[in-house]
Amino acid sequence: MKPAELSRRSRISASTIKYHPREGMPQPGRKVRARLSEYDESHLRKSHLIDALIHIAGPSISQVKRFRRPWMTRIRAWATS
Repeated sequence: MKPAELSRRSRISASTIKYHPREGMPQPGRKVRARLSEYDESHLRKSHLIDALIHIAGPSISQVKRFRRPWMTRIRAWATS
């Protein structure tokens, strides 16, 4: 899906969707062109999880990054199932 669709479906702004991969969460979408990426359902699930961690639990991006390191294997497995 294109960034606009991921933004609409996740209810997360397009700028936030672009920001998360720069911070290493989740992995960037598949490059289609120099300035365009495509995303799949796993990006949607990971975006929901990251958004929940940030907005519900209240940690900063750096706290989420520290928290997610030990859990990333589990999150990847969950997101791709």
